[in-house]
Amino acid sequence: MMLFLMRHGDAVHSAPSDAERVLSAAGRQEVLAAAGRLRESEPGIQRILSSPYARARQTAELVSEVLGVAPVESCDWVTPDNEPGETARRLGQLLAGCPSALVVTHQPIISRLIMHLTDTGVPMGTASIARLNTLEAPMPVFEMGCSELICLI
Repeated sequence: MMLFLMRHGDAVHSAPSDAERVLSAAGRQEVLAAAGRLRESEPGIQRILSSPYARARQTAELVSEVLGVAPVESCDWVTPDNEPGETARRLGQLLAGCPSALVVTHQPIISRLIMHLTDTGVPMGTASIARLNTLEAPMPVFEMGCSELICLI
């Protein structure tokens, strides 16, 4: 399957809690630009999962509108401090049989999850998208090293 991991867009720094931080104006623009690139290069995404944090949810909703994929599914186990092995296990269960999905999340979990799945470290700035090819053999559980990093979008 093709798994796309996206970091949320730039967010405001002031909010009552980290979970309530929303996208900045610049963040909205960078997300729309990234979503446009994703639509041009990968038109077949079937599901979008998102952290419930405001900035990730807003990012996922903007991408959803650009791609025409709805609804966005909220997953409380893709928040910043989740453990990558557990996140990978849950992704494998939820996405079994899905050929292409996008997950919108945060640092540091996104970098840790990419490292867990691919054994490759990559810089993930705001609104960055990593495309992974996940091997079929370990499905429905994503295991360490079961994926190949194809590109950054």
